Amino acid sequence: MAQRTGNIWIDGNDAAREGTWLYWTGEPLGFSDWYPGQPNHRDADCLEMYRSFDYRWDDYACSGRRFFICESRY
Repeated sequence: MAQRTGNIWIDGNDAAREGTWLYWTGEPLGFSDWYPGQPNHRDADCLEMYRSFDYRWDDYACSGRRFFICESRY
């Protein structure tokens, strides 16, 4: 797990259809860990792990600056 340095982007968005969360590949999310009451922003299309929510999921504007996690095959 990342050090507690800030919020972290993870792969997921609902940019194509509000409320339908997909990976950037277009595949549906197979897992979710939303913080209670989330997602709650109509204009926030990207998925982050939010520090104040113990790194559970939150929706946020894609233009925000965040750390990020990348997938690797290795």
